Amino acid sequence: MSGPVALSVAADGIARIAVDNPPVNALSHPVRRALWDAVEAAEADRAVRLILLAAEGRTFPAGADINEFHAKPQDLWLPDLCDRIEACAKPVVAVLHGTALGGGFELALAAHYRLAAEDAQVGLPEVTLGLLPGAGGTQRLPRLAGGAAALEIMLGGRPVDAAQAQRLGLLDRVVRGDLSEAARAYARELLAADAGPRRTRDSRAGLRDTRAYMAAIRHHRAWLSDAPVPAPEKIVDCVEAALLLPFETGLAFERAAFEDCVTSDASHALRHAFLAERRAAKIPGRGSAAPRPVQRLGLAGGDPGLAAAALEAGLAVTLIAPDPEAATAEVAGHCAGVSAQGIPGDEAQVARLARLSATSDPAALAGADLVIAGRAQAGEALAHLSPEAVLAVAGAAAARGGGRVAGLYLPPAAEGGRLAEVLVAPETSPETAATLFAALRRLGRVALRCAGGPVGPAMSAAMLRAAGDMLLRGADPYRIDDALRGFGFALGPYERLDRDGQAAQAGALGVALARRGWTGRGAGRGVYRYDREAEPRVEDPEVLALLRALQAEGGRPQRSLSGDEIVQRMMAAAANAGAKLVDAGVVLRPSDVDVAMMLGQGFPRWRGGPMMLADQTGLLAVKRTLDILSEENPAFWAPAPLFAELIKNGRRFADLNGG
Repeated sequence: MSGPVALSVAADGIARIAVDNPPVNALSHPVRRALWDAVEAAEADRAVRLILLAAEGRTFPAGADINEFHAKPQDLWLPDLCDRIEACAKPVVAVLHGTALGGGFELALAAHYRLAAEDAQVGLPEVTLGLLPGAGGTQRLPRLAGGAAALEIMLGGRPVDAAQAQRLGLLDRVVRGDLSEAARAYARELLAADAGPRRTRDSRAGLRDTRAYMAAIRHHRAWLSDAPVPAPEKIVDCVEAALLLPFETGLAFERAAFEDCVTSDASHALRHAFLAERRAAKIPGRGSAAPRPVQRLGLAGGDPGLAAAALEAGLAVTLIAPDPEAATAEVAGHCAGVSAQGIPGDEAQVARLARLSATSDPAALAGADLVIAGRAQAGEALAHLSPEAVLAVAGAAAARGGGRVAGLYLPPAAEGGRLAEVLVAPETSPETAATLFAALRRLGRVALRCAGGPVGPAMSAAMLRAAGDMLLRGADPYRIDDALRGFGFALGPYERLDRDGQAAQAGALGVALARRGWTGRGAGRGVYRYDREAEPRVEDPEVLALLRALQAEGGRPQRSLSGDEIVQRMMAAAANAGAKLVDAGVVLRPSDVDVAMMLGQGFPRWRGGPMMLADQTGLLAVKRTLDILSEENPAFWAPAPLFAELIKNGRRFADLNGG
């Protein structure tokens, strides 16, 4: 056979069915059909005694094709293929390498035996997409590993290394060295022992301790009682069904639960978030520009957490700091924090810190391939930069320095620390942008290309201005913060003002509101903590404008706005601001705005970002809200022209995202 799956039969009767669908061997419909045909052919071939199910390239199938979730399902679903493999009359051995995740691991669970390379990882991360394993994973996994382990794997969504998977009973053998030869040797052992098919559906190993099994069910069900996404609770229900129902009935229960999840708004949003992050890396027009190699990172005025991440990624780091000893200790503290979370041990930490060089002399930056410098340190860093090196100016757009300089915005670590906005100028070279993108990905960041200023702060300012507009009309700032937290943000806009070190601005707003007759309910919460007699210095133009407007309004009575009205206004403001950024070419596509908001500004991921939310609400409905609000304040609320253009042509923001 040729195509995405190849079948070969050796003289000893060992057949090898190999998936070859780069880059990750996703189980798309053509792959599933070819696998089915290969299993049928191998089973019908009298010369075949045992089947090895493997994959070419860098990994065993790493999951299903996520794009199929948005289309009408095609016949021969993955559950059917898994059932066919499990029902095979000849023993099937799954040979795992790379990351066998999602549907790929469900395929392996349906095989009769499982062998893996020692550096392989397995897992069922569907919950991160608002889904549950829908090809028998919720029924087969607990039969092998028990309820507690199955729930930890599926609800956590994180991969499990091969050694741990073997301890849990999910793998029969873990090998090092030549995987293909080890698989054939294992196959010969099974044949010599006359081992036949061993179907996972018949296993009772994980179901024996019913008391512990049900205790795990009760624990997780109580913990998930208020979950905003339905998938986690349904995973618990399915794992309970694995214990209480016959296997075929459990599969039907799982399928119904999967269908409920896949059609939910939360899953649509989480799948959008997943694809939006990957889409952000696609930069049209970048052509064949190759990133320059980065082995040493220079940091001048940078975050010690960034230095720790670079060391963790295997880079050498030159850190410029006024007190090198204190800076080294701070970086070591971050590294210790990483180590305490699980993976590297003490030896690895010593090796990481050996690659750190801290000094107060900026001339040491001459050996760096990439330098990230604060605004104050950028000029000095540029003076010492080698001709081939790249400079990223943190917190600012690209300044002088020509093609090898770009700006960089790193959101506060409190929002998750996964985003990096690369601020390119017209003179920024494609090689510089490619180098920065590649280095940031190595540091575990999602890199987002922006032209000009950063997206996150612009969006945050628009939402703060919308909140200020409500204050002007007498809204209670407590209610505004509470409504945004109820929507899914960790903090409301005024709580964030204080947390982000803008206490002076928050205090000034508190003073203005107090003089207007509003009384807070206690101290210590953003705008609510203030000194009535103080006159805090405020420099932010948006806050200054709001203060002047509040003072001009005087002691106007408060107007009560419901939580839904507050959220409606805030989301309309965010979508409008995002549309203006798209129109201006600051971002390449609407989904980039969603990425900036979810990864950098605390927007709840299960809501999908303001642009997707506007699509879900309906662009006409959002525009009507903006039209009504613009009667109160046309300078701020007037809809961006992009709304009318899309509505006229029957299109949505999603239609501008590309592939």
